Amino acid sequence: MPRFDNEIGLRFDSVAERYHEMRPRYPDDIWNALFQSAGLRPGARVLEIGAGTGIATAELVRRGCHVTALEPGGAMAAIIERELGATRQVDVRIGRFEDLPLDGAPFDLAIGATSLHWIDRDLLNARLPALVKPGGYAALLHYIHVAGGDMAFFESAQSCYARWDPHYREPTYPEHYLRPPDDMSNQVQALDDVPGFAPAEHRYWLVDIPSDREHYLSLISTYSTMLRLPEENQQALYGCIGDLMDREFGGAITKRYRYDLVMRARTPR
Repeated sequence: MPRFDNEIGLRFDSVAERYHEMRPRYPDDIWNALFQSAGLRPGARVLEIGAGTGIATAELVRRGCHVTALEPGGAMAAIIERELGATRQVDVRIGRFEDLPLDGAPFDLAIGATSLHWIDRDLLNARLPALVKPGGYAALLHYIHVAGGDMAFFESAQSCYARWDPHYREPTYPEHYLRPPDDMSNQVQALDDVPGFAPAEHRYWLVDIPSDREHYLSLISTYSTMLRLPEENQQALYGCIGDLMDREFGGAITKRYRYDLVMRARTPR
């Protein structure tokens, strides 16, 4: 399991505004299921791990929660302050979950939204139980691109990645194939071994999101796999993918996402 490190945080920080604008939002159904299952009410105290630019934070605040938002990227954290600081419902702390001291009473909910897969698994297992009160919950939201939508486009685009991304031949490269919609990614297993919690409740939703050339290229330019490339390679890859979209797919495609919700109740100590 990869560890969230300063290098990754700085990559996302370099495109923080674009990240905030382009990254997909979580469907209302996933939030409704989370709040109903966890019995969260206005005033609930929530620890959010890896808050990014506050995409999930905003939904928690909108439903009345008070959120301690941990985020290692300064530019990302600044967007949370800008967008949500006036609510006085968010305490933004810049730093990694692994390093930050966390004081005060345990939380009603500890949650990571497409972020927990970056946390060192052993350290997450060691720290998380003390941060959630008995009867509270740990939860994980995650989205991933899966098979569906315009599959022919994604298959054809592999030639662009193979040409311009030197990491493409690595066995763990994420673009090599798309998981079937019902094939669970190991990235949603981050809570599996945390002690002191009841067995996981797991649900998922499938959502199709259309993109034109400008939207799609802006979106993928926020991916960590893109940000690690030299600028010359990035631009060549965007051009190759965009030209393919225009030439063979009428300038627009549909991408299918799987949104996962994993929840575990904290058992009595």
